[in-house]
Amino acid sequence: MAYKMPYRIHAVTSNIIQFIYNENYINIDLYNYRDYRKCSEFHFYNEQSNDMIVINDFYRLLYFDSETNQVYKRATQYDFDFWNSIQYPESDNAKVYHYVKNHPPLKN
Repeated sequence: MAYKMPYRIHAVTSNIIQFIYNENYINIDLYNYRDYRKCSEFHFYNEQSNDMIVINDFYRLLYFDSETNQVYKRATQYDFDFWNSIQYPESDNAKVYHYVKNHPPLKN
């Protein structure tokens, strides 16, 4: 699997989310993506299978599924948006994922 360069949320105001991607800032107007969902601390992601699961354990950082021998790590917003881009390509999370990955950044 090719390495995915992740972005992360830098700041949030009442209507703007500012991401950092490749050391540059990208602003997203939430009024254009009203159904954008936050990744919760209960989402866990497996990069090999591209599976997202929910584990109701606030303190857990990793989850090992003994039935499938798969390890899940606590998901980041990037993981959650990437997963949505595959599973729900019309979702606002998928649209934000593609916007951030393909939009010219603001200079920092």
